[in-house]
Amino acid sequence: MSGWWLASYVVLWVLTVTMFAVLLVVLRQLGLIYVRGGGAPRVEQGPPVGSIVPEFDGIEDGTGLRYRFPDPERSLNLVLFASPSCRICADVVTGVPGIARDDDVKVFVISEGSVGSNEALRAAAAGASFATDGTRQRILAVESHPFAIVADREGNVLDKGAVNGPGDLQVLLERAERAQRDAHASSGAAGDGR
Repeated sequence: MSGWWLASYVVLWVLTVTMFAVLLVVLRQLGLIYVRGGGAPRVEQGPPVGSIVPEFDGIEDGTGLRYRFPDPERSLNLVLFASPSCRICADVVTGVPGIARDDDVKVFVISEGSVGSNEALRAAAAGASFATDGTRQRILAVESHPFAIVADREGNVLDKGAVNGPGDLQVLLERAERAQRDAHASSGAAGDGR
């Protein structure tokens, strides 16, 4: 009888340790869902909303053309920070060509890594300015991927957030457009009050 009790005691401990490991995995996944939840949640990284991103320029990978952020000819400038080692980035970048076709939006994709390791991301981001520039990411204090910042033509940050899919890029652009409309409405009301 003592053999059965010992066996059941060992099985009980094995099940307890296994359940604890499963609980840790589930809690980690819940944390990721919270950070990257739907709707491009704003997180405390990158330049603050309302601040001005200093103008910068670079050379596009593949084409060798120069680009400038922000583009003064576009009302919205979207810069997406990605990485070739990020699985979510590949999914997010599939939404870039559709956004890049909009004449009012200029899309920039800035990725870490070498030119060669970014070939697949660059191909998926057709229509966007694409560059490998980890330095720019550090200067703007962006710590995770994929992360997007939307600015106006003067470089004012209208919105930012962690993105989990192509739809989150659209959410960021919609919130930025709303912020622009609200700013124009409030400046128009202030001008009428003079």
